[in-house]
Amino acid sequence: MTQDHQRVSHESHVPPSCRLRVYLYGPLEVWKRNPDGSWSLLDKAAWGKGRPARSVFKRLLTAPGRHLSRAALQDDLWPEIDQLALADKMVYSAVNQIRRAIGKDLVRTLETGYALADQSIIWVDDDTCRALLAEAEDRGGTTDEAVPLLEQALAYQERGELLEGEGGTWVYGVRQRSEEMLRQCRRWLANAYERQGRLWQAGEQYRALFHSIPPDEEALRAWIAMLLRHGRSQEAWRCYQMAQEAAKAQGFSLSFLFDAPSFHPQQALDSPSPAAPQPASPFFSLPSFERTSSDLLVVTDTELCDRLMTLLTRPALAAQREIHYFDQQTRVYWLAREEHALPPSLLYSAVVKYLESLTFVLAGSQTAGFRQRLCATISRTALLAGVLLYDRGHYSKARTSYQLALRAAAEADDPLLQAVIWGWMSFTWTYSLQYQRALRCIQAARQLSLPHADRLLHTWLAAVEAEIRAHLHHHDTCLECLRVLEQEGSSAQESDLAFLIEFQPGLLLGYKGVCLQLLYQRQQSTTNGFLREAQEALEQALTTPSPPRRKLYYLSDLASAYARQGEIEQACTFVSRCLALLTELGEQSLTAQKHLLQVQELLQPYHDVPSVKALNEQLQPFSLRGREGGAAQ
Repeated sequence: MTQDHQRVSHESHVPPSCRLRVYLYGPLEVWKRNPDGSWSLLDKAAWGKGRPARSVFKRLLTAPGRHLSRAALQDDLWPEIDQLALADKMVYSAVNQIRRAIGKDLVRTLETGYALADQSIIWVDDDTCRALLAEAEDRGGTTDEAVPLLEQALAYQERGELLEGEGGTWVYGVRQRSEEMLRQCRRWLANAYERQGRLWQAGEQYRALFHSIPPDEEALRAWIAMLLRHGRSQEAWRCYQMAQEAAKAQGFSLSFLFDAPSFHPQQALDSPSPAAPQPASPFFSLPSFERTSSDLLVVTDTELCDRLMTLLTRPALAAQREIHYFDQQTRVYWLAREEHALPPSLLYSAVVKYLESLTFVLAGSQTAGFRQRLCATISRTALLAGVLLYDRGHYSKARTSYQLALRAAAEADDPLLQAVIWGWMSFTWTYSLQYQRALRCIQAARQLSLPHADRLLHTWLAAVEAEIRAHLHHHDTCLECLRVLEQEGSSAQESDLAFLIEFQPGLLLGYKGVCLQLLYQRQQSTTNGFLREAQEALEQALTTPSPPRRKLYYLSDLASAYARQGEIEQACTFVSRCLALLTELGEQSLTAQKHLLQVQELLQPYHDVPSVKALNEQLQPFSLRGREGGAAQ
């Protein structure tokens, strides 16, 4: 008997009525009960050709109540298919294949969709994990009685990523919940193992938390503090050095320093439990970046902890003052990104740490009004975390942060904020060259924003949609969006949302310059003037007050406009200016580099021209070859 057969045969959480067992963590496994009570693994061929049947099966299992409408299945699994009849046929065929694979009576047809049998009939590992964690919490979370439950849940989760091989917006919310369960499970186990004296096993849980995406620096702190409490200062120092090396390899810096030489063992023995937020310990300190090059005051560890403790101990007196403080601090982080006031990796680490602190406050919030305002702040902060990931080309991870931001904005009952997040979400699909998905994001944003008539948001979404329409060759719709920009752009600069979309006077001109280049067709005489118009718009945008990151796009897009017109020397000049600004900023902005790749490809027919040869040598250090093209915010 194989290890898998042994695992399935001796599973302890399955009711006698169960006919099917499904493992969603790692590669999909489905086991059917035989008449003699044994179990057989369903062969991959049972699902038919391709992925449709398996994808529909997994989507139904992870839906609330295990039922979903046909329209929702189509939108989640095949959003790129515009023909309703074709999408409907795919769902119908997939459901029939599922019935053949697992049994017709386990799939019910509803009036508008389909449903699968419940946990007593179809046992699913993910649902069992949730039940195990809930039972562990009822038993104290870190008690001896809870440990076997947590270890069983962890065994399921460590089998692999939930919904392995699946993609799409629907997956991110499901995985986010799964990742939260895994983090909570590891934290409880680490605390329980330490209490039992099993320090190595506790350390392994902290290690796994730190190496997750994004890295959990609070777990690293707790790990070091645990070692110090047990007199293992040298091991704590090695642990910190390992974490530093791992962080450097991933392109970010730790947001705290561990000063081992100045540490006294009694400090760790006297330190409080890591489960509660506390002011920074004497042996932890922030790097000296509290005041940045732009004179922006960024929150420090000690200050943040003091604020949180004040809020939790005196909520009635402090709530309004402190929520205003959190609002302002989130704005400061956004401004730090816009002005390039901190290195991107350092800013990202600070934002993630700050976001974790905000969610801790949310857990102890006292009133509905305070919770609603705090959710809005959490949403804006999670959005920024996603934007920072997007800047570095981590589009899938950015969408995970955006999903968190959407959930928080929904709880804050803020449809305009949700619309902004959908706008940012669209960029990740545009850069992945999946323009239909990008368009669906903008349509969702438009639906949320139209009833509320925020003019700046309406104009920004029109600009973003214009570029997507241009990529899709929707000529007339794109031009209509550009007309909206011409009519409303000048009067759309006052809004509380301006800092979230970094609205600047040149932004709309920049979009116009990009769209007209994409719409230009050499064989269509009606587009003959588009390249010159694009050039003029981008030159005008370049004269407006803009942050350095935005100027990168204006310069690269202007180089593209000149290259398309055959003005090679001018194109090379603007690419060189863009490279100089990239070097000055000291960052490898993937989005800006993708713009430069497009220009480099436009210049390839002129590779023998001396200025182009020199330019290609300049571009080599930026590793542009092989990257995808796309559009950017």
